[in-house]
Order: sequence, then structure tokens, then C-alpha cells
Amino acid sequence: MHKKPPFLFLNDIISPLTCEDIAASYEYDLPDVNKKTSKPIKTVRYNRLMESRIVHGVIKPILPIIENHFNVQYKGLLPMSIEWYPENCEEIPAESESEKLIRNKWVKVNDSDFTVIIPLKDYYDPSFDEDMDPSYEVYGGSLQFVNFNFTLNTRRGSAIIFPTTKNFAFNVKPPKIADQFLLKFNIVCEKPFKYMADEYEANYTRWNLE
Repeated sequence: MHKKPPFLFLNDIISPLTCEDIAASYEYDLPDVNKKTSKPIKTVRYNRLMESRIVHGVIKPILPIIENHFNVQYKGLLPMSIEWYPENCEEIPAESESEKLIRNKWVKVNDSDFTVIIPLKDYYDPSFDEDMDPSYEVYGGSLQFVNFNFTLNTRRGSAIIFPTTKNFAFNVKPPKIADQFLLKFNIVCEKPFKYMADEYEANYTRWNLE
């Protein structure tokens, strides 16, 4: 039986111009800083007006695709966050969206069943002939899923959707040049989703990433 990948990839669901506009809106802001090391750290922002536009124009149209792929029924969304990873920021250990490791035990901390991440920057490959443009490109800032030994170089305006269980703990590789920005939504289903690993293709080389 052909198994589906445990991740869902949807390309170009937000326009390049919109991605640039959102990232540029933080151009004159200052990121959060670790007071002990003076290094920048992951900074989370919220924008309710932007969230409303993206929910109605982008997220709701793709919900049937998510429901069909994972055989679930949508119930609601948790608030959208904008995750800002400044250039040369501190690396945060991989973590799950809905389960946290507390006193060596995984504990459910919210009702999220799936996460939708939409990068606002393209990954810049140093082998490219063209010079890097930091307004829409970032060197580094890849998503790392440790339990799948899988690293995803980001593509602006495209979405990656995955369950929020501890199996999908992830982190973001600190950008070496320019800042990385990610839009993040967490989806709640009518019935809690239970990830059954044997029902999905674990080998990322067999996934269709295009």
C-alpha cells in the first residue's frame, strides 16, 4: 500500500509581494535579546488585522486539502504568530507545538493538532550566480525536524503542514545572513488527531517536495 508523507507541502499560497511587505514591516523594530549573552533571540509578534486577511484568503481555502490528507475534520484556529529569527540569533532546541518535555515527561500544553508554517523568505544557495537580496532571501533559517533527520530549506509563500505531536519536534537553524520570518498557525480538529507512524511514509526521500 502506498503511504502518504506525514507532511503536506503547498506551494505559492501567498504572493511574493505580500511576503516582502510583511517582513519589511519589521524593518525598524528591534528583536528580543538574551540579556546574559546580548545575542538576539527568536522574537514573536502578532498582527490581528493581517491574521484576519490571511485566514480568510489563504488558510480557509486550504483546509479541505488538510482534512483530506490527514482524514480529520477542522474545528478552529489558534491565534497566528509571526516568528522572527534575527541574523546570527541563538539556536533554540527542537520542540513540539502541543507537547512539552517537562521533568522528563511529555505533557500536552494546548489543543493544537496541526501546525501550518509559511516562510516569508527564500533560502539563498551560495552556489547561485546572483547576489543575495536580503529583502526576500535568507542564508540559513532552515526548518529542522530532528526525528525525521529532515531539513527543509524555506520557500517564501509556501506552506508546510504537519501534526503537532512530539514526533514532529522542530527548530529553526539560525540565519547566517539576513533575518528569517515565519507565519505560524495551529489548527484544532473536531477529534484529537492521533499520529500513527506506520500509516505514513517516514523516508523523506520518497516525499514529493515540489
